[in-house]
Amino acid sequence: MTSPSPMILPKIILPKSLSIIFTRRRRAAKSLSPSPPSLPLHALHGKNSPSLSPAFTTIELLCVMAIAMILLGIALASSMDWGRGIGMRTSSTNTRSSLDTARQWAITHRISTDWICTNDYPEERGYAVILPGGTERLGNTNYLSKGIIFDTNSIGKITFTPDGSCDNAANNINIVLLENERRDLGIHTTITVYRTTGYTSIRE
Repeated sequence: MTSPSPMILPKIILPKSLSIIFTRRRRAAKSLSPSPPSLPLHALHGKNSPSLSPAFTTIELLCVMAIAMILLGIALASSMDWGRGIGMRTSSTNTRSSLDTARQWAITHRISTDWICTNDYPEERGYAVILPGGTERLGNTNYLSKGIIFDTNSIGKITFTPDGSCDNAANNINIVLLENERRDLGIHTTITVYRTTGYTSIRE
């Protein structure tokens, strides 16, 4: 028994004129269909898109530059004061060390020892020397930092006796160090030598 053959539908061929009409109607329907609303550019790229982030204005840049210049000026002034403070502290420490050396030499060698300070104005700094017995210099000259000088109104010579005291002073001795460029501002450091013991202390 043979299976029935499938039904073959006849191919419908439309006239060319009808095909053109159907094509035009489809195009017209597409053109009349509502298109989706266009989104703004920032919505398409995201709210926080880095490529579309707002830039600084000229006024904002000038304000930032002005603030940076002010901070730089403050930093430079502070660094200059810090450098001057380092020179004063170093000079005070060196002067106190030379005083202690002169006192110790007088005690250990049982001889009166002179400590003399003065200023070298061409170099704009002070210096001190130690003279055991008032004749031969002991060690190297102790120079202060540049710009630091001794006050000319303070004592210029101290004599330590073999017992460590100062024999040429009725009271405690104050040695004043000044900044040569700013002496009118009263910036100084005082080194006190106690008469009876010869010990020293620094007071800023």
